[in-house]
Amino acid sequence: MLCQKFDKQVIFYSFLLADVHFIAEKESLNTHFSGYLHKKEKKSWYAACIVKTVQQIILMEMAMKIIQDYIDSKQQEFMNHPFFEILEQLNSLQELSYFVPELTFWAMTFQDILRINEERVNDPYLRKVARHHRLEDAGHEKWFLHDKKYMEAVNIDPTNDTNDVSWLYSKETQLTRDAAYAILAEVYKSNDEILNIVLLLTIESSGHVFFEKVSKQVKQTGKDKNLKYFSSSHLEVEMAHALFEEEMERSLFARTVPIQTRREALKMIDRCYDAFNKMFDGLIIACNRRLELAKQRNHQDAANKEPVELISHKAV
Repeated sequence: MLCQKFDKQVIFYSFLLADVHFIAEKESLNTHFSGYLHKKEKKSWYAACIVKTVQQIILMEMAMKIIQDYIDSKQQEFMNHPFFEILEQLNSLQELSYFVPELTFWAMTFQDILRINEERVNDPYLRKVARHHRLEDAGHEKWFLHDKKYMEAVNIDPTNDTNDVSWLYSKETQLTRDAAYAILAEVYKSNDEILNIVLLLTIESSGHVFFEKVSKQVKQTGKDKNLKYFSSSHLEVEMAHALFEEEMERSLFARTVPIQTRREALKMIDRCYDAFNKMFDGLIIACNRRLELAKQRNHQDAANKEPVELISHKAV
């Protein structure tokens, strides 16, 4: 009889699993099960223990799945950032270059974030994951500098030297720097090494959105083969690691994660995407400013090319 009661509770939880993400976030699992017990008139101390125990096991074992699902949801939201609407309207390599200088600080600092993050992980498997992510992106800052230099051939704003250190730390790049500092701060805030890995998964999710969309625009310009960081080849490199990441995902999902750590992970994901949203707000400002400069220059060039009407000598 005792086993039958337990089996019914396990069956109930199996139906509940599909909705456990929502329920866990609302902290209402006890309420749901208590209602079930009340209806079945099984409010014994033993039944209550079963509820609590199974609840904790399910939430701990599903924590990484919950975390990954939350990252996926934030990634979907990020796809709707207004920057990507502007990006779709940038039809030439010159126009695509308008936001590149403001990304410099992030592209360079990102390498330090990966390095420091790996150094702070001691768990053998988690350190392997952190090292994989660092090595996967090693040298990509050189790709960025290559593309930045290539695109500067069509620089629309000669009044600002975007290679100058003083410009890199100017007000124009402040939003990018603030975002980079915010992400780096998460490395030092982490009190559980699984959070260091969640940080990497979060950064990677935003990167997939950006590189997929920007490489598509670059390809339309016909200059894809001349670039590295912003090219489709970079996107292909990012996607080529899917096999390892599938294996990594299985291993991570098999880990039990304390509920408090899960809560901290979800908060960290929110903070990271807040930082990325602000960074891309800055890219919008950069694009709009340089688009306006280009418009003014085109008007000036058109005015300079207007034919001068010759005055007839008879009219003199």
